[in-house]
Amino acid sequence: MIRTTFRQLEIFVAIAKFGTVTEASRHVGLTQSAASMALAELERLIGTALFDRNSKRLSLNESGRILYPKAIELIERVTEINTMLDTGISVHLRLGASSTIGNYLMPDVISTFSNAHKNSRFTLEVGNSMSIIMAVKNFEIDIGFIEAPYYDADISSTFWRDDELAICPRRRTRCPLCPRCPKNTFRRPDGYCAKGGLAYGKSWQRSSANNWDP
Repeated sequence: MIRTTFRQLEIFVAIAKFGTVTEASRHVGLTQSAASMALAELERLIGTALFDRNSKRLSLNESGRILYPKAIELIERVTEINTMLDTGISVHLRLGASSTIGNYLMPDVISTFSNAHKNSRFTLEVGNSMSIIMAVKNFEIDIGFIEAPYYDADISSTFWRDDELAICPRRRTRCPLCPRCPKNTFRRPDGYCAKGGLAYGKSWQRSSANNWDP
């Protein structure tokens, strides 16, 4: 039976993140030789190398890439348990959201949850939809919120809430997303379009190409 230790997995993850044993050893508070020995012992127990060694840097090989997300998950769960034992039931989540959601919706959501669960902690990364998707795939955040449908075999996605798209073109301009709108529907002297993400952007481009009639 393979008997790896939590410390070995911590060192493995640190080396994968920093690319060198020297930097990883500083991060975990060990000497470089102790970190090297821990990695060597882990690879011996597993029976395979976990890194390719090139130009003084270490990069994950195929076996390492398989182990990496599982090791991160285990470390996070153990850390969560330790925090829970120290402070009581709590949640620590790394969240990511596209710009509109992150700036206008998430502050209230996080505040409401935090008030109900005093020991919970959140970090929020705001970016465009693709950067949030990549952060989820790279295990940099736990949950991502985006405004457009996205399908990927590596990501579990679910519907969260409806959203509205409001388009207000200049006066006497036919709505580019609804060709049946009369030209004088919008009476504001200047136009403003509030669009919400990848799906809306694509709809705008398709419709405006065919229906834009100033």
